[in-house]
Amino acid sequence: MTYEQLLTICAILLSTSIAILVTSVILLRRRSCPSDAEEIIARLNAAADQIDRRTQARMRQLQGLLNQARVQVREFKGLDEETPRPLPPDIHAQEDEIMRLAGLDMSVVEIARRLQLSVGEVELTLNLNRPKVVANSR
Repeated sequence: MTYEQLLTICAILLSTSIAILVTSVILLRRRSCPSDAEEIIARLNAAADQIDRRTQARMRQLQGLLNQARVQVREFKGLDEETPRPLPPDIHAQEDEIMRLAGLDMSVVEIARRLQLSVGEVELTLNLNRPKVVANSR
């Protein structure tokens, strides 16, 4: 259930409460003597005012939560639209060194040991950069 639906429900409940109170007042005026009716009307009006204040406070709280949710949704959408940051220069230097050592016919294991990298990282770098090497040699 969305906050807007909750606000609508609160407004409907408030309207219903007021309608019940008004109906009660009308019925009491018809059934009781004037002095009792005035006292009951005053009590019902006080109860209606209290219900109205509480409902308005809840609606303000819900509106505040709805506004916060909208801000968070905009922030999350903004995260998707961020441009990727460039890799730090040392990553490129590391790739260059891996490619240089591979050009010297060193094995993947030897390159990994020498640069203190995992074998998988060296293989990945070589696989990603081999098309560049092949394209550059043409």
